Amino acid sequence: MSIDFNALVLGPTFDAFAEPVTFIPAAGGTITSLYGPNQGRGVFDHGHRIVDLGGDAPSSMEMPVLGVRLSEFAPPPQQNDRVTVPSVGLTYIVKDDEPDGHGHSLLRLEVAA
Repeated sequence: MSIDFNALVLGPTFDAFAEPVTFIPAAGGTITSLYGPNQGRGVFDHGHRIVDLGGDAPSSMEMPVLGVRLSEFAPPPQQNDRVTVPSVGLTYIVKDDEPDGHGHSLLRLEVAA
């Protein structure tokens, strides 16, 4: 028996928590999604990562991330693309793309200069 994780888990999760975002492809052209050219949706989180600075107590730094549902894009967002997240009023650069093998990808972001 095969479970359709994308339909059973990601679909309802994104319907509940995702927000509209705008993508600007680094290579030019268009990212096509179910929501129109360069439009999409994702689950944004400020995120935190523990950083070991060599002392006794590790530090935490903000590492914003955007979760996207890959089935909503053709092609999916890529490293160095820009994404504007209206809820925080900022534009970010996609620094890394971490697909999970189940139809979701976590985009690690950095505030665009």
